[in-house]
Amino acid sequence: RKFRKKFAQEWQRKLSIFESGSKEKILEFLVENSGTNGFELGMVIQRIGISPEDVDEFVKSCKNLILAGNRIFSRSVINSLVERSFSIISKFHKEFPLLPGINKESLRTKLGVSEDLFSLVFKQIISSGKFVEREGIIREKEFEPYVKGTKFESLFKKVKKAIEDAEFRPLEVKEL
Repeated sequence: RKFRKKFAQEWQRKLSIFESGSKEKILEFLVENSGTNGFELGMVIQRIGISPEDVDEFVKSCKNLILAGNRIFSRSVINSLVERSFSIISKFHKEFPLLPGINKESLRTKLGVSEDLFSLVFKQIISSGKFVEREGIIREKEFEPYVKGTKFESLFKKVKKAIEDAEFRPLEVKEL
């Protein structure tokens, strides 16, 4: 019975959105429920009943929605992806301190989003001022690769010493 009651309340809430008659609220609801897949722009005509000429302008007038390509995304979905990106980049720096940052495409893959959606997320990551991108690599603004305190520190010292001892002679792999 609890399930039915909770289920009924949820459906009543959803139906009230449609009963309100507000095309903006209906579209925001549909887009929010589409998550990271976004809502196809062409479906606005069918679901909301707006003429094809007015669709672009209507979507742009909705403050909580963003148009990317032929898909509409919710600002809240984009914001949560930006936060996840921050976490992924920071974790990457901790796991791989010798690397300058994470590859843009690797970040997109970890987020599991389309290129259109990632371009929106990426713009927000960079505009936050906390991260920079160079040659397809994203890193925290203040991050510099480091060896000290990592498992590679002793190996780095050994290779550095071998190079210094060899002076101008090229080293063989065995010597490293």
